[in-house]
Amino acid sequence: MTVPTGDNDPNNNAEHYHLLAASDDDISDSSSEALSVVPLPPPATATVVVEVVAPANLPGNYRFSAETADGQTVMVTVPVGGVVQGDLIAVNIPTARVTDAVAVEAEAILGDEEEALLVQDYERNDIIPIGAWRDDLCGCCNHGCCHPHLCMSACGFTPILLAQVMYRMRLNWYGSGPTNSEFQRNVTFYLVTFLFWSLVILPAAWAIWGANRLSMCQDDCSPLMEESASWIPGVACMVIALYFFILTCRTRRAIRHQFRIRETTCCCCRGCEDFCCTYWCTGLTVMQMARHTADYETYTASCCSKTGVAARHPPVVVV
Repeated sequence: MTVPTGDNDPNNNAEHYHLLAASDDDISDSSSEALSVVPLPPPATATVVVEVVAPANLPGNYRFSAETADGQTVMVTVPVGGVVQGDLIAVNIPTARVTDAVAVEAEAILGDEEEALLVQDYERNDIIPIGAWRDDLCGCCNHGCCHPHLCMSACGFTPILLAQVMYRMRLNWYGSGPTNSEFQRNVTFYLVTFLFWSLVILPAAWAIWGANRLSMCQDDCSPLMEESASWIPGVACMVIALYFFILTCRTRRAIRHQFRIRETTCCCCRGCEDFCCTYWCTGLTVMQMARHTADYETYTASCCSKTGVAARHPPVVVV
């Protein structure tokens, strides 16, 4: 009796056949109808889930090596959206590569701390430069005269641009960080935005209110009321402006510390470069920080977002 198999078909080398008997009584030498040929699918490769602990805050599609408890080395690709330090990354590997078919914990192999901070095996052109600024302080027109970051600063929205930079860098309301709390990042962004609009609206609102009060009391107004109508909004605006000044200094310092950018050797600014740049060139300083922490060459900038860039822009690696 001849039974067809996949090897007899030259056009189908991957197909396997299995012989099924209807019953023992139906099988005879003179009949082959009791046997039916059923093709089986190719054998699937068994895999096991390995949970890798993220060794640092890493962007999406970043690749690094990890070592399992039994000494096996696996390559890990960070999922889209990035991870923060301590997150678990699920990786599927063949069971033949692990001794026990259970979820195991792997330890990332990133070398020394310097290599972990550099993250320069990132195979894209949006690497944040290490050791130097992306461009000069006066490079505000490098992306065109109508670029959103330039338009925001030129139109007086520099504090909003600063809030976007702080959100990228995961800084809190006082310019410290990085923080892994999304709540703190949102508080920082909305606080800076609220204070900016307060700085814009407060003087006008106070002037209108004071004018109405003075018109109501006419000649009965005390000198103190007349003076308060002018100095109270001025003091409030000075406090908010001082807060923005401190935030800009601390944000610039955090960026230099994160990406190891040294101060210049200028004798008049040594040790206080952040202060001098913020004091003399606030707008240029904030725009330089925005350009350094985003890849405007590849990704579209956005004025109306927390990060100031398109949603697909990878997060800044902050360790």
